[in-house]
Amino acid sequence: LGRRYSYCGRVVRGQQLGRQLGFPTANLRWPQNSQGFGGIFAILAGGMIGGGQLNHLLVRYRESRQVFRAALLMQIATAAVFLAGVLTIGLGLWATVAVLFVFLLCSGVTYPNAAALAIEPFSRHIGSASALLPSPVITL
Repeated sequence: LGRRYSYCGRVVRGQQLGRQLGFPTANLRWPQNSQGFGGIFAILAGGMIGGGQLNHLLVRYRESRQVFRAALLMQIATAAVFLAGVLTIGLGLWATVAVLFVFLLCSGVTYPNAAALAIEPFSRHIGSASALLPSPVITL
C-alpha cells in the first residue's frame, strides 16, 4: 500500500527449523496473547450472524429488493471508508475490527437477498434453480 511494513518486538529463540533449511529467521514474540484473536473472530462471526438475524426482521417490513439495495449501498460505503482509512491514516486493530464487523453485518443481509432475487424468475422450478446456486458461505 505504498508503505514499508514493519513489526517490532522481542526476538525469542525458536525451534531453528529455518536454520536447518539454510534460511535463518528471527522469531518475534507477539505482544498480544492468542486468546485475543479468538475474541476478534467471535466479534466478526457475530457480525455475519447478526446480519442474518437483521435480515430476517427487515424482510418482514420491506421487499427483498429494497433490503438488498440498502444493505449493498451500506456495504460499499463501508468498504470505501475502510480503503480510505487504510490508505491515509492507517487503521489500528480495533478500528479495523469495527469496520469489518459492519461489512460482515451487511454481508449477512445481502447474501440471502441476492440468492432470493437470483432465483425469483425461476419460481416455477424453484428446487432446480436453487440447486444451481453455490452457497455464499462456501465461496468465502
